[in-house]
Amino acid sequence: MASEKTVGTELAFCFGVLGIPLNQQEKSNMILVENVSSDTIDKLFSYYGKKSDNARLLDNMWQVGNKVRRHMDNYIVVSPGRTVWEGGQKQSSSTLVGRDFTFSSLLSVSVKADSNVVFNRAPRILIIDLPKGNVPADRNEDWFIEVARDELQNFYNCFKSLPLNLPDTVEDYYNNFKGRERKNVLKNHITPYYNSNTTAQQLYRELCSNVAEKSANIFNRNINQLFSTSGGRNSIKNFCENCFRINSTQYILAGMDCSQQFAVEVPNSTTWNDSYDIKGIEASPRLEKGQPEVGIIITLKSKNGDIYNFTFRIEIRWSHGKLCGNPEGKLYKEFAYRNLPWVSDILR
Repeated sequence: MASEKTVGTELAFCFGVLGIPLNQQEKSNMILVENVSSDTIDKLFSYYGKKSDNARLLDNMWQVGNKVRRHMDNYIVVSPGRTVWEGGQKQSSSTLVGRDFTFSSLLSVSVKADSNVVFNRAPRILIIDLPKGNVPADRNEDWFIEVARDELQNFYNCFKSLPLNLPDTVEDYYNNFKGRERKNVLKNHITPYYNSNTTAQQLYRELCSNVAEKSANIFNRNINQLFSTSGGRNSIKNFCENCFRINSTQYILAGMDCSQQFAVEVPNSTTWNDSYDIKGIEASPRLEKGQPEVGIIITLKSKNGDIYNFTFRIEIRWSHGKLCGNPEGKLYKEFAYRNLPWVSDILR
């Protein structure tokens, strides 16, 4: 289920394209868009009214959509009845470049709302499956246990002195404490103890450093294997297309990026691959970040001979607090979409 923010930002952009004001009285026009319901519109206005920052963001998204409409008018006819909202529909797990709207059955648009997240996948997918060119697995094991089990156990041992009757191993802890019970243990015991215990903090730093170093090494090993084989080049190409949100067809990427309005045309994969060669991909551990983090640099060479280095990072962390379930992985970009040399800025 999409969050209120996701629903609100996507639909605000859409209604900007359609010239429909963000006004409750326009609901009858808003629901003409395919897959948009009265309940969906209520989500938009709920988010809009919660605080001024939300309203400001949605107003900006509406303005971007309205500016993009001027570009669309050059080659398609836009109307609510010929607009399909796809962002609210479940898309395939293999789809890394989401399509949020289709206008007049011809033009695809993906919307971003001030987020540097390229995609959110399990660490194993980001570190092993994608760099290897594998189809992502449906289920992934705990990455901390997989690459730094001893360091994780050492960190867990710090909390065994607490009056919780904790089991000996971290695996048994995960098996015995689940759901609300685990969250209560975390909130009432583990987090306060960690915040006041320098030994626990040092062992956590060691865990983070070890996970970052091993993750970077595994990533590099997988990528280098692809570069060394003729069949691996296609997997490398697919990996880079995912990182740069390149799709099989040209589309518009628009919204807010680095706190600024933006809208760019992204070329299709054939055009992109004909224009750029992938010269290298390298990961390095980023230590002292407070969580496991891996920096990634993708080096491209244009057909004109220009060299470009683009930086990403993978963050690996517990999303609900330390020792609270499998860690998640997120790939972040560290550049603005409008500055990519292959996109066309349609707001200029």
